[in-house]
Amino acid sequence: LILRLHQHRQWVNRKLLRSTEQLTHEQVYQAFEIGQGTIWKSLTHLYAAEYVWRYQRTVAPHRRRGRVVLVDRYVYDLRESPWPGSTASRIAEALVPAPDVLVLPDAPDDVIHARKPERTAAEQAAIQDRYRRLIDEGPARSAHVVVDTSGQTADPVGGLELAVISAAHG
Repeated sequence: LILRLHQHRQWVNRKLLRSTEQLTHEQVYQAFEIGQGTIWKSLTHLYAAEYVWRYQRTVAPHRRRGRVVLVDRYVYDLRESPWPGSTASRIAEALVPAPDVLVLPDAPDDVIHARKPERTAAEQAAIQDRYRRLIDEGPARSAHVVVDTSGQTADPVGGLELAVISAAHG
């Protein structure tokens, strides 16, 4: 039954996305006095629900077995997408428990921008800075680790290994 519901949800999401591809920018952002207020906000609400669903499907079973949960930015990605400061982000963060270990893949801003050129260098740097500040918030239960993904570090995962071992042994 769960698998069937998951397949149905995926089918609905595909249909919704195909339908919105036919709309103009103005139609997607047109204000309505029902639902989430715009088609865009309704879609992003569903996007946040995907994070909660993925947690229930992939992370929660491991937590119930007492395993350490290691995540890469986790539901905190929603702080940047679908739009910064969205209600969807706050809902997902409230519904999904904190991870045991939060990992931030990091590199110099120019390296990240070269990997993700769809944003301007300034936009990408600002987003990565907000992720770096997330580590300062300390939302994980056991540890927060920054992993250098630039390729310039001899042992980029040494701190990660220590964090996992510490989380596993309390």
